Amino acid sequence: PPSPEDSFGLYNQVAVLSRHYNENANPEKAIRIVMDEIDYLNMEAPYFSYRLLSARYQSFLDLGRKEEIIQLLKEYKHKFEDIAAERKQNTPEDEEAAKEYGLTTRSYESIAKAMQSGLARIEIMNAQAPDFTFTHFFNTDPVDLEGLRGQVVMIDFWATWCGPCIGTFPELREIHAEYKDKGLFVLGVTGFQGSMSNHGKERVTELSEEEELALMPEFIKHQNVTWPLAFSDRNCYDIEYGITGVPTSVIIDKQGIVRLFTHPANKDKIIAQIEELLAK
Repeated sequence: PPSPEDSFGLYNQVAVLSRHYNENANPEKAIRIVMDEIDYLNMEAPYFSYRLLSARYQSFLDLGRKEEIIQLLKEYKHKFEDIAAERKQNTPEDEEAAKEYGLTTRSYESIAKAMQSGLARIEIMNAQAPDFTFTHFFNTDPVDLEGLRGQVVMIDFWATWCGPCIGTFPELREIHAEYKDKGLFVLGVTGFQGSMSNHGKERVTELSEEEELALMPEFIKHQNVTWPLAFSDRNCYDIEYGITGVPTSVIIDKQGIVRLFTHPANKDKIIAQIEELLAK
């Protein structure tokens, strides 16, 4: 079986090669490179196999192989659960040695728990976008996804405490300004956090929902948020959309079908998708 060092090196090589072919319009070869190596990696490093598959899931979707990637990822979810159960017998020395490669028992447990969210994301790609139950709105009248049919929708999952989220506000502001009158509806979606940060004052915690809502106008003014915002009854880590980190942007077409998941800083990719969908 491959050593951890060999597995890590092979993973990096395969990741670079598969990304190269995917970015150069050859998703078939990107997938083939991954599939040729995951069986070898599985002997000792299923985590790296999962990373490769997750990185290339869009290639599977582009080729109409959605059910295949869903099944593969379900298999990995079970693998991680089994490995985590086995590694509970590890000695402290074993766990310390595994830290270098992120392969501790706790790592496998965390990944197994996150797998359901990852699967949810893939299952709704090119499928109907799950609706929300919104409780409060800012910069807009109440809306829902059904009422936005006929428009392209950009959902931005974010939180007030999230520095990287706020770091993408200039891109969101620019996209909203450019396309709001051309058929795009940008909607920032968050949930109650029990705190407020980045509103021009010292961070406050242990807030009630009413207190958090009362501070939102200060946050919106301080951060110059010009696009609509909504509070969902679900956490910003929305399990229906498979959101495992914020910020995350989702592009939905005029028929309510999910077409893209990406980071909001990927402005060129987002704009290309928006313009393609607006033209249809």
